[in-house]
Amino acid sequence: MFFSGLLSMAVASSATPEKPFPEPMPSMMEACLLDALNGKRVSKTEDSWKYMCTDAPAEALWKHLTSLDVESWEQTVSNGTWLSRAFPLGGCFRQVRDEEGNTATTGLSCTIWIPRK
Repeated sequence: MFFSGLLSMAVASSATPEKPFPEPMPSMMEACLLDALNGKRVSKTEDSWKYMCTDAPAEALWKHLTSLDVESWEQTVSNGTWLSRAFPLGGCFRQVRDEEGNTATTGLSCTIWIPRK
């Protein structure tokens, strides 16, 4: 995929910036993008590329958004109830109840949408 090649080159060339970002969000988003690429969890929507990360990168983003007191909202969908927290270009989603209403112990992902147009 052409775009992922460009992203890989951009990430590689910026891996050690002269001055680090003053806060951790850009580095966490970079880790999320790389996790999505490595896990082949990249898809094309009508107007964007959708990168979905899981595991450690998603957990780091969720914890950071929680520490910033980013307000969450609850969504109930066919497979249960999820808490969502948004950030510029994306959001994180943690399942809190399964479809039967039991407390969920798994289910966390973050998604970054990169506009295509």
